[in-house]
Order: sequence, then C-alpha cells, then structure tokens
Amino acid sequence: MARSRGIPTALPYTLAVLPFVDLSEAPGNAYLADGLAEELLALLGRFSAFRVPASSSSFQFRDQRYSPQEVGEALGVRYLVEGSVRREADQVRINVRLVEASTGFQLWSENFSRSVSGLFALQADIAAQVARALQVVLVEPEPLFGRALESAGPAGAEAYLEYLQARQLMASWGTADVQAAIGHLQNAISLAPDFAPAYTRLAEAMMMQANDRGSAELECIRGTALALVEKSMALDPQLGEVYALRARARPDGEEALMEQDLRQSIALSPSYTPAYELLANLMFQAGRRDEALLLIDQARSLDPLWPRGHYAKALMMLDSCDLEQAAELAREALRVNPRFRSGLVMLGGIAGWRGELADGVRLGEEALALDPRADWVRERLHIAYLDLGELAAAREVAGDSFKARWREQHFLGNHAAAGEMIYGVDPATIEGSFSLWAQTNSVLTAAMVSGDYARARRYLGERFNYEGGLPQAIDPFDRYHLLHLVLVWYGPRYDAEAHALIGRLWTELNATPRASRGCIPGYQALAHALAGVSLGLNDEAIAVLEDAVVNGGIFAGWHWIIANHPGFVPLLQEPRLQQLLRERQAQVAEQREVLARMRAEGVVPVREGRDAAADSVRRRELRPGVR
Repeated sequence: MARSRGIPTALPYTLAVLPFVDLSEAPGNAYLADGLAEELLALLGRFSAFRVPASSSSFQFRDQRYSPQEVGEALGVRYLVEGSVRREADQVRINVRLVEASTGFQLWSENFSRSVSGLFALQADIAAQVARALQVVLVEPEPLFGRALESAGPAGAEAYLEYLQARQLMASWGTADVQAAIGHLQNAISLAPDFAPAYTRLAEAMMMQANDRGSAELECIRGTALALVEKSMALDPQLGEVYALRARARPDGEEALMEQDLRQSIALSPSYTPAYELLANLMFQAGRRDEALLLIDQARSLDPLWPRGHYAKALMMLDSCDLEQAAELAREALRVNPRFRSGLVMLGGIAGWRGELADGVRLGEEALALDPRADWVRERLHIAYLDLGELAAAREVAGDSFKARWREQHFLGNHAAAGEMIYGVDPATIEGSFSLWAQTNSVLTAAMVSGDYARARRYLGERFNYEGGLPQAIDPFDRYHLLHLVLVWYGPRYDAEAHALIGRLWTELNATPRASRGCIPGYQALAHALAGVSLGLNDEAIAVLEDAVVNGGIFAGWHWIIANHPGFVPLLQEPRLQQLLRERQAQVAEQREVLARMRAEGVVPVREGRDAAADSVRRRELRPGVR
C-alpha cells in the first residue's frame, strides 16, 4: 500500500469523493457506481476528521477533462477519492484510489470484489483504508443498517439496490425523478423493513415532492414524514441526516426543537450541508443574522458547486434589502447549475420588482421549461403574466389551480366571486397555501362590494377565533391581517372604537423602521396605505404607496391591485395616485411590447387561447378619473 509524502497533521482533512466510473458491459448500472460513491461520501462525512463536499459539488466532475489540481481547487480540497465499478451478474468489482489533488500523486489504491449482497458493508471497509492511508484513526459504532440488510437475507441486497437507484434519481430534483424514487424506496422498505436509511430518504423524497406542489401539500404530508423520520431514528439514532429532516418536518412554533435537531445533525455528520443551510435560515428568521451568515457561508464552503447554498444566502440578501447582491448570488447559483429553477425564478421576481416585467416572464418560462410539472414555478409565472395584464397566458400556464382561479377573480375585480371561493373551499386547501393577509383581504373585499359584513364576521370568528379588539402586544408580522380583521368586524361604518384600533395599527406601522420591514416586495405597503385611507388620511396613504413604489416593498402588480380594490376607491380621484398609476400603466404597455418582440423571436412561447375577456383586459384603461 502506497503512503503519502508529507501527510499533514492538522485536522480536519479535506477530501472529495468523485463519481465512480461505471465499467459494466451491461447497461443500466450507472446508479450502482453513483450510489456506491455517494454512500462512501456520506460515511466519510460523518467523521469530524474529514471535511467532505457533498455529491452535488463533487459529482460535477464526472468526466476526465479535469486534472486533479483543477478539481481540488474548485472544491477546496487536498485529497480526491476516485474509483470504478464493474458489475458482472451477481459480482461487482470496485477499484478505489486516494490521490493528492495538487500533484496527482496516488497515495493508496485497492481492488475489491463483492457479491451484490456484500455491497452494503463495502463503504466501511473503504473508509477505514482511506483513513489509514492518511494516518487517521476512526472510531465508529457498528453500522446498524448493515445488520438490518444482512438479516433480511437475499432481499437485503435487492433492497440496497432499490435504495441506490432512489438516491441517484433524487439528485436531479426533477419532479418525475422524485416520484420514481419514492417507488424505489417503498420497495426497499418492503424488502428490508429494518433498513433505517430507506425511511430517511423516503421522508425526504416526499417532502421534496410536496415542496414543489406548494406549502398546503407540505402541510398534508407532515405527519407521514415525521412518522418515517421517527422510525428511522428508532432503527439507527446515529444517522445525522435524519435529525435535519425532522427539523424540516416540524411545524411552526417548534423553533427551539428545530435548532436542537439541526445542531445534533451537524454533530453526527459534520459535512452534511443541508443542516447548515437549515440552521442558517432558522437563525436568520430569529434575528441572529451574524450566526446565520456564518453558517450559510460554511455550507457554501462545504458544497461550493451546489446552487442551493448560494440561493439560500440570496434569500437572506433579499430580506436585508440588498437586491443587487441577491441577484448576483442567484446568478452564481445558475453558473454552477444552469438548470437550477429557483435561481431563474428569483431573478424573474427581481426583474419584475424592478419594472422589467417581460424579463420576469422570460425567466419564469425558462424555469418552467426545465420542469413542466413544478406547480410552484407555474404559480410564479402566473403572477408574472397577470402583472403584464396577460390573462389568457396566465390561464394557460396555471391550468385549473384553485389559487390561480382565485387570484384571477381579484385581478378582474370580481371580489365577491373570489370571496365565495374562500368561503366555500375546504380550510385544508387554504392552510399553508394562502397567507393570512391574502385570506383576510379576500374576505374584506368581498364584504366591501357585497355589503354582507355579517357573513364575513361569522367566517372570521370560525376561522380565526376573532371577536373584535386587538391583543395587548402585537407581533409586527400580524399587523397586516389584523387590520383586515378590524375593518371587517367593525364595518362598514367605523365607530370611535374602530377608529382607535385602526389608529393604533397605523401608528405602529409608521413607527416601524424601514430596515425591519423586510424588502421582499409584498403586501406590507398595501395594508399600511389601507389603514391610512380608512382613517381618512389620504395624503399620508399615498405617500406610503409612493415610497414603496420608488424604494421597494410592494407587489410588482400593485397597480391592478389598487385600481380594483374597493378599499382604495377614495384615493382614485387623487391626482398624485392618478399620476402614479399612469406612469405604471405606461411602463406596463412598454413591457408588453418587449414581450411581443420576445415572442416573435421565439425567446418566449406564444400562449394561445386568448378570449374576449383577456383581450378586453389588455385594452383596459384605468378606472374613470384616472386617465
């Protein structure tokens, strides 16, 4: 066995496991080569002696075009583990070697021959020999999952192959691949019921699938995911990944337990990047910004070619009002993976907020083309088309989505119809899918146009247990929907008590420093201005809108929301608001021309099926008095 020249004594050692080369003559064994390499990577990453980039980074060096030095520099590691796999019927031959990246010098190599049934124990043998080559002593408990597969007999080997196929499919994050992975993992569990990693990956795959379908779906499968996680923990409490997954599956309000789980995950698997990302996000939401940025930079260092780390930091920059850095981080995510949908969607959102609405559509279409089954991408693209007044295109993109149909009713000013949708739907459809602001605003506008405040009050009482008044201490994020509750409960004519409550919310909103409002453009400015209008403070309300339009903090489609919202009718005759809307209308018309050119050039697909209603929307002028 070859020994290294000048092995350093400092820990941890940085090493990357590259994808193993499949040398099998029969097709269809690539998953085996990838799976064995990824399992070895995961095992090495559980030891504090090593820092190991995730496969999302190291597997990008799949071909032989790169020198060891180039790979080491790109991944920030000193050592590389390379290998090849050849399968012949039930026998698998594996060659593994340890290379010093800076010189290409081979420090150690070994050939292994195993039957398929012996593969699940192979990673531990390889890890031990890599450690010996680096003069590292590994102290590890006996892997419990190995015994579980052995006890399953021949079915254990088949279960392991099902598991490896699922891991390879999940790496793509594609909707169809994740669905296929779920089937493989269910097969693995049927074959080897005590195989803990299969439960972990099944919970992860289900959450990946639900995340693409929207937060309501995630809420629906939360209990199932947690049950799978608990089963995995009971079978093998040493799997660090499962603690991070339990943190992800926990409901809101369990932040302390989430932090505990994530820190345990990092302690058990110091190279498991998702735990750092999740903990960084948790710290950021708790206002512990410095800790959050340190953690997300650790994740990016561990996994430099994984786009989600750059994207996670971009989200923090958005919330910190730094659109430029957020956009640069999103572009960095796309540089390392041009097929990263979230990066395209984020850049599209930023373009829309800057007034570049056609570019927002273009980027959304690119993201949708990468994964047409991603419902969340369709929803964002639906909004981008509505912001341009492209109702027919929006309808074609979103299909029969309940939320899309509801949003279109508000776009057309049919607030009563939108309210009926909210009143009539199963609350489970709304939970997690609609923000509290969206729900309460829909009920409020329906009451304003129909005059049926009694029905709205009954709904709010049943849905939110609201019976008037305001809590003594108000969470800043609750002010916006609390305003709607007050306006419904005390409407349509507001007495002195109602004015006092609205005045309190108005005062608190005025006192909120800009830096603490968050800069992800949204509903804050709309609710703030609505409070002013309700108090008869029209000039002050318009000033809020002007500030938001110029400096951010409002939807890209604010123009159609305000023009259609019954609560803003008193402002529509105000010259300052008319001027604001005219400028936006001109900008939207210009962006429609840009979109038309993109369609003519084939950059953006032509969405067919424009009906009379859609055409009337495209030609629609602003309300009388706003010309």
